[in-house]
Amino acid sequence: MAARLWALAIRELVADRHRWADALGHLRMMHPDSQLPNEEQRKKLCDMLHHALVDIRMLAASGHGEQASDLADAFHNLPQEIWLDYFSISFFRDAFLVPYYRKPPARQPRDYIALLDEVERLR
Repeated sequence: MAARLWALAIRELVADRHRWADALGHLRMMHPDSQLPNEEQRKKLCDMLHHALVDIRMLAASGHGEQASDLADAFHNLPQEIWLDYFSISFFRDAFLVPYYRKPPARQPRDYIALLDEVERLR
């Protein structure tokens, strides 16, 4: 009986994850700039992610774990999303980067919004 309940709970969690992903995809498709990033944009976005990972490591090592976590949260979807035809630079900026910068920082290692502006100019 417990195994059956466990299986039902897992099935429900998976269904919720898919419903959430579908809803998120629909939200992104509403942005006028939604499109698959070109090769130059993907390279620049990967460079941003590289810098973010280095900054996360540096923040964590210097005792700023919460800020490291916030930066990881801002970038964690990027590796998958740069391959989607509904990727939106404005959504990434507004939903992930802007909230990161609204929190009081220990220090800001890099201006990711300025780097994203460079990506946007590569269209």
